[in-house]
Amino acid sequence: MRVRPEIAALPPYRPGTDHGELPRGGGEALVRLDNNEAPWPPFPEALDAIQRVAGGLNRYPEISCRDIVEALAAFHEVPVDGVVVGSGSVSLIRTLALVLLSPGDEIVVTTPPYPAYGVAGALMGANVQRVPAQGGAPDLEGMLARVGARTRLVFVASPHNPTGGIVRRRALEDYLARVPGHVVTVLDQAYLEYVTDPEYADGRQYLDAGKPLAVLRTFSKVYGLAGLRVGYGFATRELREVMERARENFPVSSLGQAAAVASLSRPDRVRERSQATATERARLRQLCDQLGLGYTPSEGNFLFVDVHREAKAMCAALRRRGVLVRSGDVHGAPTWMRVTVGGTEDIRRFDAALRESLAEVPEVAGS
Repeated sequence: MRVRPEIAALPPYRPGTDHGELPRGGGEALVRLDNNEAPWPPFPEALDAIQRVAGGLNRYPEISCRDIVEALAAFHEVPVDGVVVGSGSVSLIRTLALVLLSPGDEIVVTTPPYPAYGVAGALMGANVQRVPAQGGAPDLEGMLARVGARTRLVFVASPHNPTGGIVRRRALEDYLARVPGHVVTVLDQAYLEYVTDPEYADGRQYLDAGKPLAVLRTFSKVYGLAGLRVGYGFATRELREVMERARENFPVSSLGQAAAVASLSRPDRVRERSQATATERARLRQLCDQLGLGYTPSEGNFLFVDVHREAKAMCAALRRRGVLVRSGDVHGAPTWMRVTVGGTEDIRRFDAALRESLAEVPEVAGS
């Protein structure tokens, strides 16, 4: 068997925790703060919609995804021919790489990185240009400086995963005015619903700015549909057309389409969840301040925390106490942890487990 060298060179995906390996059965439930999931179930309307379509699972999904595309276009006030959908936003990231990248091309990403960008580029034989975050947010000026003749994609996550920083309107407008026309900008807004900063840049407003642009979003976070893998986005017309040519035949399951459409009927519940997340995020910051732990400013449903200790050891200590978090070594930050903002009880248990774990795991010299 001959494997493409680009594939052979890829490191295996490392999840925060393989939940299939966790103990099952009795005992106190685990606090799962490792995957940036919502602590709430899907909306009742989504569960009802799933029940209504479940009896037809012997049939393939609607191939055009017409209902969800039209619902998204109406909800977000964008043209129908500007909407794309996929099996989670990662599938759209890979589709963009598939249609735009050739061996030797370049992509630009922020570090610490969201690994999916680099993997998508590597699959196509592209080279990755890395620009350090500034204050936990993408450095658009630094990213522009790394754009060259072979640059095809610039990935801008806002809020950025794992740090949580955002891109504000003025900075994005300046970037779009200066980025060359041969570059496609991907504005990944998977955590948009959690943002409270009034200067946050909403990508929909820039689809007519004259530059190729894709804006990615998901139902996996605030809507509580991570298990159904429903991603979507908006793209300039020419870009959307080529993405549609390369997409899978059935990009979203029947259950996913029905649940997503039903979820759009409850913007009031989205606001409630966003407000609750902001409250618990503030509690997490206060806890870190009390314990002398640094963190990056976050507008997402997570906090990136410098524990001044080996993150792997801290994650293991927390796990022994029934709390799961994400080790920063996955993102190239070996003394940092990414902690999902859970519910009130989740944060209470994390507080207790964190204090005990900090006392158990020695500090790293010079951290």
